[in-house]
Amino acid sequence: MRREAKTFLISLVSWFLVLAFLMALMGEALSRPEDWEFERKLTDTGYAIYPKVALSEDVVHIAYFKNPSEWHDGPRRVAQVVYTRSTDGGRSWSRHILSQECYAFHEPIAIASSNDMVYVAWSEETADWEHNLMFAISHDQGMSWGTPQILATHRDFIVLSLEVVAEGDHVVVLYMTREYIPVPNSSLMIVSENRGDDWSRPRHVPKGTGNVYDAVIVDSALYISFCYWQWGGDDVSFLLFSPDWGTTWNESRIGQDITGNFCAFDMKVRNDRIGVLAEEGYTHSALVDLNWSHLNQNVSGWRLLDSDDTLLALSYSRNDGVYAQLSYNEGEEWTVKAPILELNEHYQRDFDAESSGSDVAFVWIEKREATEFMNEEVFLMVSHDFGVTWSEPTRVTDHVYELALPLFVVTVLVLLLMTVLTICFFGEFIRARRRRPILS
Repeated sequence: MRREAKTFLISLVSWFLVLAFLMALMGEALSRPEDWEFERKLTDTGYAIYPKVALSEDVVHIAYFKNPSEWHDGPRRVAQVVYTRSTDGGRSWSRHILSQECYAFHEPIAIASSNDMVYVAWSEETADWEHNLMFAISHDQGMSWGTPQILATHRDFIVLSLEVVAEGDHVVVLYMTREYIPVPNSSLMIVSENRGDDWSRPRHVPKGTGNVYDAVIVDSALYISFCYWQWGGDDVSFLLFSPDWGTTWNESRIGQDITGNFCAFDMKVRNDRIGVLAEEGYTHSALVDLNWSHLNQNVSGWRLLDSDDTLLALSYSRNDGVYAQLSYNEGEEWTVKAPILELNEHYQRDFDAESSGSDVAFVWIEKREATEFMNEEVFLMVSHDFGVTWSEPTRVTDHVYELALPLFVVTVLVLLLMTVLTICFFGEFIRARRRRPILS
């Protein structure tokens, strides 16, 4: 009887533990929305910085720096360069470490996609205090990556800004360097005409002392927007465009009739028309004459996205948060600002956004625990109707979900396992009672 009672007790406890686990699993599945239009935590632990996002078809591509352990590694900072992708709206993620040891990672990173190609560029410092401009290429939408290559090496120079633009076979890397001592900045470009197989030598860009904020390729012509910060004077912006990949250049001051500061942050070229967004407002021009419109001050921001006949402007206020504005008539009129990410007690920074069709991906850095400085992570929020509606900010988990089964399948499997375990348990209990000896 003691052995039988012990066996029965162990079986009962085991059954309840398994049942509790399965019910917790089912509750976890039920607690997650099926559309996954919620923020997704992409990193695990540590300090993340400078996330950049790109979209191609149904794939979200994100690249960022991440310190895997300590904030300081001796006298110099060290980080990983991480690429992550999702094909199901953020339900699951796959990662690739593009660089294990990237020193002095307070430097820029950039990502771009074109068809099946994905490109990631970053600057990293060597042990000899040189700065290498690194470049990694994927030919299959980020599923696999080649060995990173060095595009350029600069000694005693730091890289301040970095942009990658790609269209068809052409890839252009734009970056700005500056010596450690205060001297004018220098902007350079490197061009590949065969998807990164071969590269030109670094070329200086005219008016290269300004800050490069955006670049686009349209009909094999390269357009670059520059902002010049002038001590004691107004900031001005210029548009440079080259029809032959940097051999010859033309220029136009953006908004010739604009008085006061105007620093162009982002631009889009569509329907033979170019639009430029700044904190001071929005202006546009036809490509054929570059006769800029009157500055529309009903909109402002740092990111300009386009989809069909709609423009989306994203702005940021340190006191309030991130806002979205829409225009349905090529920037002539804009909706009122609508908040998409309100500031709270959490520290938020390093915003980036990209669109593909009606889908918009928005990433940022956020610290959500009142702990050490290290707990800063990358978050993603998406919109499927080009910024009309957005998901509510929600922290989903402290780890990455790898479960990709639909909710219905998870529910059926859990109920099936619970039924089988119940039958097995009570069957064993009945058999044990039948084996009990009859006392006379």
